[in-house]
Amino acid sequence: MKQKYSTREDWFMAAVEELRKHFSANGYKIPKTVKVSCGWTAGDRKKVIGECWIPDASKGGFTEIFISPIHDSKEVAGPNGALETLVHELIHATIFPERGHKAPFKQAMKAVGLEGVAKSTSATEELCELFKTIVNKLGQYPHRALELGMRDVRKQSTRLIKVGCKKCDYIARVTRKHLDMSGTPLCPTHKIPFVEM
Repeated sequence: MKQKYSTREDWFMAAVEELRKHFSANGYKIPKTVKVSCGWTAGDRKKVIGECWIPDASKGGFTEIFISPIHDSKEVAGPNGALETLVHELIHATIFPERGHKAPFKQAMKAVGLEGVAKSTSATEELCELFKTIVNKLGQYPHRALELGMRDVRKQSTRLIKVGCKKCDYIARVTRKHLDMSGTPLCPTHKIPFVEM
């Protein structure tokens, strides 16, 4: 499948336009001021896969939605895909100023095709079919999943390395060469090896 959009944001905004019709047909209106980005949420990255920020939090007065980069283009239209998360967050945007996952949210989720526990919804088969239609129209979601915990953390190599005692605030700096050759020095007070800080 061809990729029609080069940025994730453009793809999501096109998806929002497609979903407007579906929401409207089911009695809900997506605000015109919605913006969607792919990015880490403020919550636990392993558990929170989408987030909706209210217009009061935005200096521009926008409803800002963030979809986690753990979603992959290959699963975008299926259960637990980016479109499912987008619909969940669009419900929050649509029912604002109501917040949370109480009765107004539950009513809206059922109307637009989500099911399950309100905090962790799943798309119905009918909604997944709509997602496939949207992906066929928009092309592939221009993103591949990021793996949590795989961020490149490089060893410090050219500067002096900070080492210190676990029991007190004594610190020292040594070269990588000496750390690799001889290990860390001992704390003069506690006589235990320093650790890299």
